Amino acid sequence: KRDIVRNNLQGRAYAEIYFLKNFTFTSSAALGYRASDELEFDNPHFGDGRGQNGRIYKTSRDVYDLNLIQLLNFKRSFGNHNVNVSLGHEYNSYQSNYFYAAKYNIYDPDNMQLDNAGEMSAISGSRDELNIQGYFGKLEYNFDNRYYFSGGIRRDGTSRFKYDPWGTFWSIGASWRIAEEKFMESTHDWLSELKLRVTYGTQGNEALTNYYPYTDQWNVTVSEGKLGTEITYYGNPDLTWEKQNTFDIGLDAAFFDNRLSFSFDYFERVSDGLLFRRTKDISTGRAYDWYNVGKLENTGIEFEAKGTIIQKKDWYWEVSLNGYSYKNKMLNLPEEYKETGMPNGNQRIYEGKDIYT
Repeated sequence: KRDIVRNNLQGRAYAEIYFLKNFTFTSSAALGYRASDELEFDNPHFGDGRGQNGRIYKTSRDVYDLNLIQLLNFKRSFGNHNVNVSLGHEYNSYQSNYFYAAKYNIYDPDNMQLDNAGEMSAISGSRDELNIQGYFGKLEYNFDNRYYFSGGIRRDGTSRFKYDPWGTFWSIGASWRIAEEKFMESTHDWLSELKLRVTYGTQGNEALTNYYPYTDQWNVTVSEGKLGTEITYYGNPDLTWEKQNTFDIGLDAAFFDNRLSFSFDYFERVSDGLLFRRTKDISTGRAYDWYNVGKLENTGIEFEAKGTIIQKKDWYWEVSLNGYSYKNKMLNLPEEYKETGMPNGNQRIYEGKDIYT
């Protein structure tokens, strides 16, 4: 028998202040809470639990999410010129509390609570925390709603990299609404949009599955009445952000009052300082270590086509088709792996080749 209870609570507060005609200050706070409580009962009279006179398992998890954003915005239009400038701060916090217990030898076969079992078989608990904070700025400009330019920069810090937490990332972009040019006026009866886009920028990746990858982690054990430890994770205090440089160029087109649309993108992404788990020789006393190592190139194309077959007042029928093609190549590996390849789980990664071959 199993009894599961889940609770979910979401809340958001939002304030916006307008001042000096062109300025807006926005502050928002979002809080999420998720809780689950699971009881599993193996009957003492039949089934798997019979050999231990019944078993009871309890698993509980509480998760808290907090997001805080403060944003100062300046927006102004003068003539054909339109400017939008933003400065902001963002803070994200994640906390998870976990508890598990298992007992056997049940007294009352109708009572599913842990206190109804006399002997303990397992108990564990843990707490995980992650905090990410960022400061950012963005500038957007367009002339006559035809020529668009943008640039942004942000600096992010994460608790995952205790000794080198901060990374700086930026981007620039431009687009041209070709369909709005005077020499395209003769196409307006059938061409709704034609836009060319290009962007280049950097971004960071810190998304490891472990929340404390900068340090070794252990389980506490007891052997012959003495406390001991067994290592469960090999950390590295020198870990920092994996950095990605991305170039993207795309074309958007729409026809017949947007009844038919098409988009196409080509991108090149180079990731440097990859977060890799490197297997180590047994003689080192460590099974593996995490490192920022290697440089990987990803290239690809993506496209999407949409068409509205039927458009009525109360309903419509739309069909779409999308596709993509990706490929990758490892551009650089540490010197000791250039010939033999770098171990990665059950395979090896070779310089100049696809990482999945």
